Amino acid sequence: MGAYNKAVSDAKIAKSKALINTLASVKSAFVSDPQTVAGSITAFNAAPDANFTLIAPYIRVNGAQPASESDLLSLRDAFRRHDNAWHRR
Repeated sequence: MGAYNKAVSDAKIAKSKALINTLASVKSAFVSDPQTVAGSITAFNAAPDANFTLIAPYIRVNGAQPASESDLLSLRDAFRRHDNAWHRR
């Protein structure tokens, strides 16, 4: 693997890990919120993809709150494009 390909691969891995860490922090905030009831935690654990709206209030991407998983990925991609453009200056 060439140096460029390794750098690209490493960057993708780092971004994936960052997203996983963010979602883990979000779930921790959701679970530790005194207003979260046990039934909501059980529902989220049983079907996290179907219950994204339960954790959405705890997520912020550049101050924006995503309404869905696809919205989260769109916000992340928009932030990434903006960040990359800024670094190219």
